Amino acid sequence: MEKKSEVLGFFLVLLIFVLILMYAQTSRYGSLSGFIAYIPDETESVSINLLQPEDNFITNHSAIEFVCEYQGNIILKKAIFYLQDYNGEEIDRQEIDLPPRNQSEYSFDYLFVNSGIYKWNCDFVDIYKRTYTSDASYVLTYDGSPPVISLSAPADEELFDTIWEEQTLEFQFSIEDLFSSECNLLVNDTIEETFTAEPVSNHVISKSFPEGEYIWKVSCIDELGNQGASNEREFKVNVIEDSGESNSNSNTGTSSSSGSSGSSDMESSVSNNSGNNEEEKSDETENNLDKTGNENNLQSDEARKINPVENLRVFVGRVIAPILGDKLSPVTVLLFLSIFSIISALIVVRIHHKRQGLKDKVELEHKLR
Repeated sequence: MEKKSEVLGFFLVLLIFVLILMYAQTSRYGSLSGFIAYIPDETESVSINLLQPEDNFITNHSAIEFVCEYQGNIILKKAIFYLQDYNGEEIDRQEIDLPPRNQSEYSFDYLFVNSGIYKWNCDFVDIYKRTYTSDASYVLTYDGSPPVISLSAPADEELFDTIWEEQTLEFQFSIEDLFSSECNLLVNDTIEETFTAEPVSNHVISKSFPEGEYIWKVSCIDELGNQGASNEREFKVNVIEDSGESNSNSNTGTSSSSGSSGSSDMESSVSNNSGNNEEEKSDETENNLDKTGNENNLQSDEARKINPVENLRVFVGRVIAPILGDKLSPVTVLLFLSIFSIISALIVVRIHHKRQGLKDKVELEHKLR
């Protein structure tokens, strides 16, 4: 009897232990049947959804919460979140060990540092170490950086001398950002021009300024509200008087406008004397040239009739050069040479034809006789 009581007590304790174990497993698997006879089905429908943020999300906030959703009856063991750059290199990976009772949504937090385009997704692993993932990754663009503006010209503290009332300058600079930007060119804190800049672009803007000192810069705000500005540069426009360089071609002895008033009369007298001497020499030279030319004309009239180049030289030296003076340039001489050569060639050809005609006429008359 005692032995039966001991056996009965042993089975009673064993039954209580089994019931406790079954209760614990039922809590983990959700039902007693799940504990007793659950066999995972490879064809069972499982859905992984990416809830937040939406695909192609754009933001300038660095702290982002990512939410994934699991739908299905398979018992999960782990949820995994991973973030990649646009080239597929993994940037971050987070894993969560799931509690006995699975929930449907799981969230992960990430703090962005660098602006760029990213892809993210979630994986779920069941108790049989099978992995489930979303059909496609979502794209997220983070831009927390202001536009980068690089100035090229004018250089800092550059000086512009001009003889005009205003000087026209070209402002050259480049702008880089992930998005388009609205920008302003500012000179002395005044907006000179407003324009739209593409994500990566070079710009040249022309503006005119009177004499003075100026400070210029470029400021931009992109589509996400990130504001940026370049460093400041200074430039100066200086109006100078015309130096009168056209007087530098006059004869020697001419006084400078900056010379002392006390010696101006003496210098003027010397200048006039020198000028007169030079004019006398010039007249003598021209007379000699005329005499020489006349002698040459007498000696070689027949030669010049058939030498158009010699005729052109004499014509340019006697007629064209005195008229044009210092304005006679190599281009002008070449032009006259070309025109005169053509005319001379036509005259020579005409004379030759005329002579040949006379010769033929004489021969014909001689034959008729």
